Amino acid sequence: MICPRCQTSNAEGAVYCAGCRWPLPKRTGSRKGPLSPFLFMAAGAAALIVLYVLYRLIAPATQAHTARGVETARSKQPAKATESSLLPNLGEVILYGTADREIFRTTSAIFRGGRLALPLAALFGGKELTFQADRSEPVRIMAGTWALGDPVVFWIVDSGNPSALLDLAEWRPSLPLDWHAVRAPGPPLRVEVTSPRRAGSFACFPKPTEVRLPGVFVQEGAVVGWTFGDPFDQAYLWSGAPSAGPPPDIRADHFFSAISSNYREGYFRRLLESGGGTNPSAELEALAKGFRLAPLLAPEDILPNHRQAAVVARMDSIASGLITSGRADEVIRILDDQTIRESLDPVLARDAVLALAESRDYNKTLRRLETIERDIFAVRGLAPAELGELKSRLYKDWLRKIIEKGDYYSGAVAFEEASRAFPDDPEVRLLGVEIAIADNDPVRAREIFKSRDYPPALKEWADRLKAQLFDPQEEAGEMTIQFDPGKGHIPVEAVINGSFRQKFMVDTGASFVCIPSATAEALKIKLDDSNPARAVATADGVTFAYEVTLESIRLDKFTVENIKALVVDMPLNPEYGLLGLNFLDAFSVEIDKQKGILKLKKRPT
Repeated sequence: MICPRCQTSNAEGAVYCAGCRWPLPKRTGSRKGPLSPFLFMAAGAAALIVLYVLYRLIAPATQAHTARGVETARSKQPAKATESSLLPNLGEVILYGTADREIFRTTSAIFRGGRLALPLAALFGGKELTFQADRSEPVRIMAGTWALGDPVVFWIVDSGNPSALLDLAEWRPSLPLDWHAVRAPGPPLRVEVTSPRRAGSFACFPKPTEVRLPGVFVQEGAVVGWTFGDPFDQAYLWSGAPSAGPPPDIRADHFFSAISSNYREGYFRRLLESGGGTNPSAELEALAKGFRLAPLLAPEDILPNHRQAAVVARMDSIASGLITSGRADEVIRILDDQTIRESLDPVLARDAVLALAESRDYNKTLRRLETIERDIFAVRGLAPAELGELKSRLYKDWLRKIIEKGDYYSGAVAFEEASRAFPDDPEVRLLGVEIAIADNDPVRAREIFKSRDYPPALKEWADRLKAQLFDPQEEAGEMTIQFDPGKGHIPVEAVINGSFRQKFMVDTGASFVCIPSATAEALKIKLDDSNPARAVATADGVTFAYEVTLESIRLDKFTVENIKALVVDMPLNPEYGLLGLNFLDAFSVEIDKQKGILKLKKRPT
C-alpha cells in the first residue's frame, strides 16, 4: 500500500506508514454484486472528505533552491521522529563555518511569518545557515531579523504550509505557560517563571532542570518563547509588542560578518577554535585585544565553553608559561591597565602582578597591586579575594627575603605595612617576630609574639620562637629593672603606641603618666580645647596640662593599654616623661634604693 502522505510503499495490511507513521487508509473487502446507488454516493462523499482532510494536513514538499546550491552531503535526510501534533512544521537548522565545517545543528519549529528562532550565542563564527524540513531538501537561509541587544535571532524560511503555522505572541506573565518539546511526544510541561532577566526584546530565565530538549513555550495556542537544548542553560520569552513583530530584516552574510569580527564573543570564539599558534606571546596579545571589543551578550547567554572564564583560563595558561620561561616582560607589556580594566578579571590582574614580581622588587610590585585594586576594582565596588590572597603572599615573600638578606630596617617597615594590611594573619606576625629578633630587638619581638594566638599548623614555629623570647621569670609575670642607687630618680625607656621610644622617670608620687609636648607632636596627638585640662605642680609652679589617651605604653616586657597621660614639659628634664601611678598600679612594685633594683610583678587582670 502506498502512503498518500509521503509516498512510502508499505506491506499489505499495515495500519501505519513505515516512513512517517501516518495512519494508512483501511482496505475494505470485496462485495458480491453491484453497489446500491446510495452506497455508491456515500463512498464518493467519504472519499471527498478524506481528500479534503489530507489537503489541509499534508504540507507540500519545500522546493530546494539555494544561491549557490547545496552539496550532496548536506542533503542527508534527518532521522525520522514522531512529530508533536502542535508543531507540524519542523526541521533541522544547520550552521556552517569556515571550510564548510558544521558548527551547530538543532531542531526548530517555524511560526507564522515563516520565521524560526535561534540563539545568538550559537551563531558566532558562522558563514552559512540552512534549514531542512522533514522529508525535504535543505534550503539556504538568506535573511533574518535581529535587533542589537537581543539574545535570539529570527530567521526567515519558506515553510510551504502557512495555514498550519503557529502565531508569535508576546509572553504575558499573568497567563499559564506551557513548554512543548519540538520532537518528543507527550503532554506539555507547565512552567513557572520567577525573576526573569530583561535582554533586548526578551525575558530570560534559567531553564527548568527537567527541560533538556529544544522546545517552545506556548500561551493560548501561540508561540511565546523557546529553549534550545543543551548546552544552552537559558530560556527565552518574546516580550516585544505583538503589533510590531520581530525587528527589521538583515542579510545573513552581513549578519555573520558583523558578529564574527566586530564583537567580543565572535572574536574570542574564532581565536579559541583556531587552536592558537606557535608563538604564545602573539596569542596572548591577540586574546587581550578581544577585550577592546564590545560584548553583545550577557554572560548567562554565552555558551559555557565560550564565556570569559574560558578565555581567561587560556590566557592564564599562556602567561604562566611565559613567566616560567623568563619572558615576564612580555606579560607585563600585554596585560596592561587597559586590558585589566576592560576585562575586569582578577586572574589577569594577578598574572600581571606576578610577572612584575619576577624582578624581586617587592615594594614596586606591591605598589602596582595596590594601584590595580584601588583604581580598577575598588572604583567599581569590587574587592576580589584573589588579589587579597596575592597581596598576603607577596608580603610574606618580601619578609622572608629580608630575613634571608639581613636588611632589617626595611624589614621593620615592610612588617608594619603587612601588619596593617593583614592584622590578623598569624604567619605575618611570626615573620615580624623573626625580623625583630634578627634586629636584636627582643622587646619588640615579644610584643609582636604576644599580640596573637597561633593555629596548630604554625605551632612548631611559634614554640621555637617562644623558647627564644621568654624565660620562666617572665612567664610568671615578673620583671626586674636595675638603676643607679646614687641617683635620686629611676630612669627607664618605654615605647609609646608601639613605635615611639620615650625616656621616663618612675615617679610613685605622680598620679598620672606625663609626656613632653614634643612627644605629643611626634605622635600626631591633637591638642585643643576639646581635651580636658588639669592643674599640675612642677618646679616652676602650677601649670595646666592637656589630658590625652595613649594606645599603649610598653616597659621592657609589659604593656599597659588605653592609658591616660598629661602633656606637660618638666622644667629640669624637658625630654623626660613620668611613669605615674595610673601605669604602676597595673603592677606590684618593689623598690630597693640601696641596691638599685626595681621589681614589677603583673597584677591579675
